[in-house]
Amino acid sequence: MPNITRRSKIARLPAPIRVQVNEFLEDSVPYYDIIKWLTDQGHPGFTDENISRWKHTGFLDWFSSAERLQHRDAKRDDARQYTSAEEPFEAATEEIAALHFYDALNRADSSALADEVNKSPKELVELLKAFTHFNRCRLERERFREYIRQQRRTEGHTLQSKGGIRDETREAVMMEILQP
Repeated sequence: MPNITRRSKIARLPAPIRVQVNEFLEDSVPYYDIIKWLTDQGHPGFTDENISRWKHTGFLDWFSSAERLQHRDAKRDDARQYTSAEEPFEAATEEIAALHFYDALNRADSSALADEVNKSPKELVELLKAFTHFNRCRLERERFREYIRQQRRTEGHTLQSKGGIRDETREAVMMEILQP
């Protein structure tokens, strides 16, 4: 929510009443029904203008905040879905980072993006380098996992059930992956 302190008549209502007004607005309840409900709740004297102003200010703040929370919760659920014994937390983190990157690109206004690129093309190049490096690391990690799966199938080799791969092996793989 923006750092704006709303001072309207509705902003001064108790939080539960304000939330209900916001939910009414979200459900497209007519203003006169909202005003009647407010009066029934012991808050008389509201007008269509009060509701209309709130709809274009405080309600929009509340709605944006609610959308962000829903989006965050969906990302958290996605992370939990990706996390399993075979797909550890790192894989979920990578997947969510990729989703954020693609989401940001999809939301970008092409003309505004073109203006920003013209102002500072080096930043775009750095962003693309970082994304390329990120994807290369993901690919190398997936190749390593496939290699381990192949080893298990062909040699009957199993990794330790609790410890996973040895620290030395993990460090060697990470050094290989992180090389530019």
